[in-house]
Amino acid sequence: MKKNLLFIAFIAVVAWMNGCEYEVAQPQWNDPFDAPPAPVITQIVPANTALPGANTITIQGENFGQSNGENWVYFDQTAAELVTAGATSITVRRPNLIADSCTVKVVPRSAASPATFGPYAVIAVWERVGGFLENLQLNDVTVDADGNLYVFQNSPRTAFKIATDGTRTELLTETERVVTDAKWTRSGGNPRIILLYRNRNVNVLDLTVSPPAESLWKKVAKNVSSGDFDGNGTFYAGGSKTDLIIVTSDRTEKPAPGFYTMDNITSVRVFGGFVYLAVTLASPAAGDPAVAIWRHAILDNAGNVGPRELVLDWSTTGSYAASVVKDITFSADGTLIVATDHSDPFFMLGTGGAQDVLYKSILPSYPVQIEWGNGNAFYMILGGSEWNLVRVDMGGPGAPYYGRIL
Repeated sequence: MKKNLLFIAFIAVVAWMNGCEYEVAQPQWNDPFDAPPAPVITQIVPANTALPGANTITIQGENFGQSNGENWVYFDQTAAELVTAGATSITVRRPNLIADSCTVKVVPRSAASPATFGPYAVIAVWERVGGFLENLQLNDVTVDADGNLYVFQNSPRTAFKIATDGTRTELLTETERVVTDAKWTRSGGNPRIILLYRNRNVNVLDLTVSPPAESLWKKVAKNVSSGDFDGNGTFYAGGSKTDLIIVTSDRTEKPAPGFYTMDNITSVRVFGGFVYLAVTLASPAAGDPAVAIWRHAILDNAGNVGPRELVLDWSTTGSYAASVVKDITFSADGTLIVATDHSDPFFMLGTGGAQDVLYKSILPSYPVQIEWGNGNAFYMILGGSEWNLVRVDMGGPGAPYYGRIL
């Protein structure tokens, strides 16, 4: 009986198994492959060539990835950093590449093959000038109305002239002290250079005689290290615990306005009817940033200035907030350029408040001082491990230095 029951159970299981349909995945190797649409580059902005001044490059086309993480962009073998990306447009930072002819490639994550475009050129944006190969410490550079450069060395305290054709000559064997700031000017009629020494004595280097003669221009109330002229010939200067020093065109020093009595002014620049100051406050009042760029309206030709206005709270600059502000200058369109000891040395603040990095991962560090020339480039004294003079091509003019056009 038991055997019969087991046999009947066995027959039932077999019958049940034969009546079942197994639900298994069907093999896909026989299915047709639906390839994703091929990416295509239709144009690049700027077209044909990334000239100096192009801080970013925009690639337009079709069938790119939807986000930054779904795309890679190469200029030949050099990867470019993505700023924004979408299916029809990708913006990248200028690549660290110099090429007369390269191929631009967009590689979307899902594409079977990259989109290519070429040839495309990427022009150099900086170069060393003056042939300073000795690695001696340089302090400052200023530019005359004809575009000649004047470079001041730390030790020995030699002054050099670099002509527009690149020829370097010794202008002066030794300045009176170590120059911290120099401004070429025609204020008063003859070409000369105002020299600041982090001292009360502000000297003048007369360029009408050979060799140039150095003499006292003005003894001011405090030790000043940085300064600039306005369009009326008034000179604004500052330093550590100096307040804002103001010397009018007749060399009269005005009473200190009392804005920065105990503070450290590291850079002074006149632009657009204002005097701009990079300042570290010794004891910030409530709501005031410890490090900032401030400005004061220039009210008249007597050098009177308005109250301070905050331009840039340095703590709001992201990774730059921990860096040291070395100098400031302006492009003609009002973009503020701040030289720092950051590995990417130049921070930019646009007129609408947009923050950016100039030529990221391309320029050498670290700038000590900067000054715009008469054309599309500014010059920087390069410090750090390599002392040199560098020309950075911005592709457009800088704001005027009024001392050159007085």
